[in-house]
Amino acid sequence: MPRFSLRTPLILLAVGPMVLAVGYFLLIRPKPQTSKGPIVYAARFVGNHSISDKSLNRMLGFHGPADGGIRLGPTFAKNGVRQIEQRYLRKGLSQPTVTLLEGGQPGDKQLAYEIRENGGGRR
Repeated sequence: MPRFSLRTPLILLAVGPMVLAVGYFLLIRPKPQTSKGPIVYAARFVGNHSISDKSLNRMLGFHGPADGGIRLGPTFAKNGVRQIEQRYLRKGLSQPTVTLLEGGQPGDKQLAYEIRENGGGRR
């Protein structure tokens, strides 16, 4: 892919489901959507102390009720476990354990995670 500078005019390229705005380094990806499942507007977190619910929800792609929510599916919910663990590792906690409490089964209507920031040990 060619390099672009900030002086490059804004060019929109449609590449499959992605739209690239070249020149301003803006990459817009659609939210992962499944064809079935309820729409959820936020996840619930149990045990998080170092990172706020709001920060974790934004990391997962939830930006409040006005954004339309995300259609819940098992793949989206399970990918959230990995994303949350990586966020805690970047923050410097060495052994985070994230468990999917709700949202991993096709019939689930909510999304919930349990977070043990020290790998299950007590602080």
